[in-house]
Amino acid sequence: MDNLSIDNALLRPQLAEGWVVDTSQEPACIKNTRAGQGFEINEITLMILKLCDGSQSVESIIESLGARFPEAESEIADDVEGALRNLNEAGALALLPAQPLELFNIPEKTPKHRKRKLCIGMATYDDYDGVYFTLQAIRLYHPEVLDDLEFLVVDNHPDGPCAKSLKRLERSVPAYRYIPFNMVRGTAVRDVIFREASAEYVMCIDSHVFIEAGVLKRLLDYFDAHPRTKDLLQGPLLNDDMRNIFTHFSPKWSVGMYGTWSRDSRADDIDHEAFDIPMQGLGLFACARRAWPGFNPRFSGFGGEEGYIHEKFRQAGGRTLCLPFLRWLHRFNRPMGVPYSVKWDDRVRNYLIGRDELGLGADDVIEHFAEHIGEKNTQRIVATVTAEIENPFYYFDAIYCLVASDDMQTLAEMQAVFVALEVSSRVIVIHLSDYSDEENVARILAYRELISLAKENASENLLIFDEVSAPDIIMGSAYKNAITELKQLEWSVFYLEAQRADAPVKHGEALLKLTETEAPDAHCFALHSRILAQCLANLPVNEEDAGRWLEATDDFAAYISENVSGRFAPAYPLLK
Repeated sequence: MDNLSIDNALLRPQLAEGWVVDTSQEPACIKNTRAGQGFEINEITLMILKLCDGSQSVESIIESLGARFPEAESEIADDVEGALRNLNEAGALALLPAQPLELFNIPEKTPKHRKRKLCIGMATYDDYDGVYFTLQAIRLYHPEVLDDLEFLVVDNHPDGPCAKSLKRLERSVPAYRYIPFNMVRGTAVRDVIFREASAEYVMCIDSHVFIEAGVLKRLLDYFDAHPRTKDLLQGPLLNDDMRNIFTHFSPKWSVGMYGTWSRDSRADDIDHEAFDIPMQGLGLFACARRAWPGFNPRFSGFGGEEGYIHEKFRQAGGRTLCLPFLRWLHRFNRPMGVPYSVKWDDRVRNYLIGRDELGLGADDVIEHFAEHIGEKNTQRIVATVTAEIENPFYYFDAIYCLVASDDMQTLAEMQAVFVALEVSSRVIVIHLSDYSDEENVARILAYRELISLAKENASENLLIFDEVSAPDIIMGSAYKNAITELKQLEWSVFYLEAQRADAPVKHGEALLKLTETEAPDAHCFALHSRILAQCLANLPVNEEDAGRWLEATDDFAAYISENVSGRFAPAYPLLK
């Protein structure tokens, strides 16, 4: 039990044989009916034991209690682990291996269809019913525009139970595309819709939304009348009673969310001209694909998007408008619960990162969450996010780590590196086995996908770690100093290479030097957006091509040297 916290997802606690909880007296106690021994337990331990039925992992118990007591979320993990550790050591609790999650094969992405005028896209996580009824309602009640529509579904749990059925919809729904995507989860997944859409205009909706009849035709007419629009278009939310509407969010805080439902009477007339609104819920919104500014790639989990994306449109020269005719109905109630976790840490972090990006203050964010989830919890999150933003590695839009082995020791070593560099929450692990059984082939294909993703997302840069370089990554400030210097340079490729203590580089010397030709044999590098197209020009697209490519090219670093014109910035910090 010394490493209980490491195995939270792999252990299912259950009372050991012969042990029972006795609540007939106060304080409650736990007893061994065979040995006649027992001891008293406090209310917290009793609450935890009620969840220890052998069906839930330690992780799920922590999440369950965190949802019930958000103000104490930061202490719950320690309380649960401490209580279980003591019970296990006393012989009162058995720790069973968790039942393996049933993983399903990830379906293939649907190829692109002919270009349509409007893409209706939705991101979903195990909500097949919602997707099905949303799609079929559009087909039933908007037949006049179906030839102009493309349907795009981004499955954020493509190895889950709904994936096969979501994929199968392509057989019955014309112009339907299924996109599996699990690299990241949460709010920012909606960026994939805009990246994959082929239509000039995009409507993004939740996977459980109905759109009033006639609305889509009017929206297409609006786009015809405003072909160069840079605006974010939204409309009134219909209440379940089908009478009352909510036209926008007022910029006020309520129960952990920025924005409260409000109504502007101008929208009572569906023919009223569009008018400006401060913000609105993102269950339905539309814009020209070229005008989409994108979510901050550092967002994680759910929350923080309302208000943020509206201000981003305004700062880009657009308006945020309510079109009174653009009416929609949203399913809010989820009596069976949601199949994903929503964490306060993610929500507060997204708000803080968004405010930082937009150059706005965050005092109101901190004040509200201090009241809602507690001062101590809020200050912990704020301190963590502040340190993340101040870390020079924050400069990189995306950080990936390629791993060729699923060996737990290797993964633990890699994680230790990222903890030391204070980037563990940012790193997305890419398993090479997902690309090919042949490691070198898989590595090149992974490079291509990550570079393509950065280019399509209009990322300024990306940083890629390879597991083979992990033991040589410096544990300290040297790389951070190099990145701070890098921000001031016009660079193309940035290599992180470590020199040993006997190398002819003195501590404190300039860490970077720009060169037109030098490309070290590095497995940790960053690429700037200015050379992504060059990088992609001759990279292979499949395993067969990759095999031939590797016969002609030693490795990726050599390929960069020979095919990419730009300024290389090798960093040679001293390893002590």
